Amino acid sequence: MVEASFPDELWHSNFTVTPGTFTRILHEIGDEISRQDTPMRKAVKPNRRLAIIALYYLMSTAEYRTVGNLFGVSVAFACACIKEVCEAIN
Repeated sequence: MVEASFPDELWHSNFTVTPGTFTRILHEIGDEISRQDTPMRKAVKPNRRLAIIALYYLMSTAEYRTVGNLFGVSVAFACACIKEVCEAIN
């Protein structure tokens, strides 16, 4: 929904990068942060991991619990995802 409906200004104010920069980062690290679906659950897609988890966390002062609640993931997943995306970017 975010990718389709956010204008550039709103995108930048929420994620502190332009859609073009986001796409470039995703292109560079997408393979490193992607996961496969399992019989138990579907994997969170790389664009969601990057945008709503890592970039939102990095630009805000939110805690893991807050980020997890905002985007419907567990605290443990939010923590692991943020670490994983930061390591991939680094």
